[in-house]
Amino acid sequence: MPTGTPPSRKWVLLPIAAAIFLQAAPAASAPTFTKEAGILLASAAVMQAAITPPLQAGVYPLRLFFIRGSTAVYSASTDSGGLAWTEEAGVRLSTTTLPQLDVSTITGLSILPMADGRLRMLYSAIGTTGAFHIFSATSAADGFTWFNDTGTRIEATSGSTFVGFPSLVKLSNGTWRVYYIQDSNGGNQVADRQVFSALSTNEGLYFSSGSVVVAKTAGEVDATLLTNNKVRLFYTAPLTGETTNSTVLSGLSTDTNGSSFSLETGVRLSTLSSS
Repeated sequence: MPTGTPPSRKWVLLPIAAAIFLQAAPAASAPTFTKEAGILLASAAVMQAAITPPLQAGVYPLRLFFIRGSTAVYSASTDSGGLAWTEEAGVRLSTTTLPQLDVSTITGLSILPMADGRLRMLYSAIGTTGAFHIFSATSAADGFTWFNDTGTRIEATSGSTFVGFPSLVKLSNGTWRVYYIQDSNGGNQVADRQVFSALSTNEGLYFSSGSVVVAKTAGEVDATLLTNNKVRLFYTAPLTGETTNSTVLSGLSTDTNGSSFSLETGVRLSTLSSS
């Protein structure tokens, strides 16, 4: 992909199984997945990463943005359809990116292209005082250089309540919706974390107040837009009686607004809780 080529869709890497989900995926019954052998990228954080395909599907390379060391976002590219990745030089975003924000740890990210061809990243962070935030950053035209947007995109109870792992979707009407994990009862209890969502009418610069869309314990979340313009959520969750998020479950939106969901039966993917 030539430098500066704007992607038209977004892929997201869920941490539990390194499974890639493409926006505008076919509208069908709940899918099944098969884990692939091998390591896609070494020394990347076991958290969200965002993959931005080129303008035309099937034309490589794809670009992957990923977290390493919990303090910086890097990128890698592939010309093999995603089976092998080459890390690109430099840091895309870090705790010192300007304008400086209260970022001590970066915990998750998601990216969508804007109408002018630049990219906007939503990323969750823990501040120096332990507060939880979801901030945003905007790329230069090359997609390599990033600058923080001022202010906070999503925060609950002045930062004392956990928010994290954002996943962006551009709806069929052009608005952006973000799905994220929040402690539903306030504070930072893992068992209370559920899937929330908020809406933006200005390409992710400001969002409406969030509300819960999956009232079940969830660890991380990823959203994908189907060809019928409904949204499918994939979220990690523990087995009954456990705390490790060893399964990937899913839910399908009841309409094209993506604000209410019906949970789908079965497990999309699972692994041993010990791993």
